[in-house]
Amino acid sequence: MKRLLIPATAIVLLAGCSNMSTPTRPSSIGGAVREGASAAKGGNPSITVEPTEVVLCGTAPATVTATTNFAGTIIGSATPGCLLTPGSAEATGDPGNGHSATFTVQGVSCTLTFTDKKGNTATATVRQSTEVGCAL
Repeated sequence: MKRLLIPATAIVLLAGCSNMSTPTRPSSIGGAVREGASAAKGGNPSITVEPTEVVLCGTAPATVTATTNFAGTIIGSATPGCLLTPGSAEATGDPGNGHSATFTVQGVSCTLTFTDKKGNTATATVRQSTEVGCAL
């Protein structure tokens, strides 16, 4: 059984959000998103992430999917302000159709970076919604 170590700063950041209400509209990703693929290192889209912009509503988590051309581990990381889980995941799928791994993000605001086994990277941004109906 793997243990997830959460840095104290992530716990403090998430604890500060505990008075947030849940979203008032249904959403599997916690809010509106801008879909698309982020360019990988060198302009080669050998790894992409969808959505590239995640807008969180309250404390609802969001799902982010990283897709690469290669089987293997995709490593995810977040700048301070968010908690990304898991930290890495095996990309599964069919050769020629891409290999994907799904991650969950919670927090306030950050940048997510995903790296495939070849060192290619793709990013997504995360922020809180300022729309009416989303308690901050």
